[in-house]
Amino acid sequence: MLQIYKERQKKVFDYLSKNNIDSFLVSDLVNIRYLANFTGSNGYLLFFDSKVYFYTDFRYELQSKREVICDEIIIIKKNLFASPPKEFLKFKRLGIEKENITLDSYNKILEYFKKKNKRIKIIPLPNFIKEEFRAVKDEEEIKLISKAAEITDRVFLKVLEEIKEGVREKELAFFIESEFRKEGELSFPVIVASGENSALPHARASDKKIKSGEAIVIDIGCRYQGYCSDMTRTVFFGKVNKELKEIYQIVYDAQKRAIDFLWEDKKIKAKELDSKARDYIKNKNYGKYFGHGLGHGVGLEVHEKPWVSFLSKDKIKENMIFTIEPGIYLPNIGGVRIEDLILYKEKEIIFLSKSDKKLLVL
Repeated sequence: MLQIYKERQKKVFDYLSKNNIDSFLVSDLVNIRYLANFTGSNGYLLFFDSKVYFYTDFRYELQSKREVICDEIIIIKKNLFASPPKEFLKFKRLGIEKENITLDSYNKILEYFKKKNKRIKIIPLPNFIKEEFRAVKDEEEIKLISKAAEITDRVFLKVLEEIKEGVREKELAFFIESEFRKEGELSFPVIVASGENSALPHARASDKKIKSGEAIVIDIGCRYQGYCSDMTRTVFFGKVNKELKEIYQIVYDAQKRAIDFLWEDKKIKAKELDSKARDYIKNKNYGKYFGHGLGHGVGLEVHEKPWVSFLSKDKIKENMIFTIEPGIYLPNIGGVRIEDLILYKEKEIIFLSKSDKKLLVL
């Protein structure tokens, strides 16, 4: 594990060198976990003078000594931006994460250097750690996400046995959450949506009771050692509405067309992948009922690059892990979504989600 973090930190130093930046402050906690293994809620990572410094407060002194992989851990008592550590006075060009620094923090650090009569150039940087490094998974990340997906498959099979006439969506969601917590955490709040609720792409489990003839959308994900999974299956209880049966097949075929496209072309734009499923659904006259993107990357966050949508500028690269999740949502009737977690390799497409996708009537 030590070597993995050292390699990631070296990539940061290489990036800084190429961009003529002598120091870089990481404030995004997810990026800090990726680079140094810290899992707490307050910390900063500084790259400077070929060393990696970690700053936190008293609450995380012991935890950081157990977790953080860096050159030096420093416990601070004041606001890091209002009263920066002495190392900051050595900077000439300080890179910051522009998407994660508040205007107040930015102004405080400028004021600090002004008081110290220190000339420094602060350079707002794009989130290259998330956008470039984290988007492509290493072997350790692949192993952890695969484990999270394996747990998700097992829990899905268990919850199928709990679906009965009159059981509430919230009861099923609580069961799923309880099962996940035996081995990990939740990637996101459990979605169990039945009947008309299944037409809401991001429905929350409610007090509604399951009835015969309804579609039930189950969207779940486990977080295992920090890494997420994400999977959706739509099942039917008692009997199948004729139109929902039809759209289930359309969604199933749309997903297959997108996945088949991954085999056809090795220079894939995420936008083109989205269009393979979207155009098929449009041709079946359900285009206006599929409004979200086809998928998204999954890693330390359940939604990250690559963005597989009609708006995306991303390209699909080897060792990216992402979802493919077309859906059709009919107001006042119900919806269908099928979502798999995919590991993309140049010579193979690996399904991390392994739960059966054939139309299932309980």
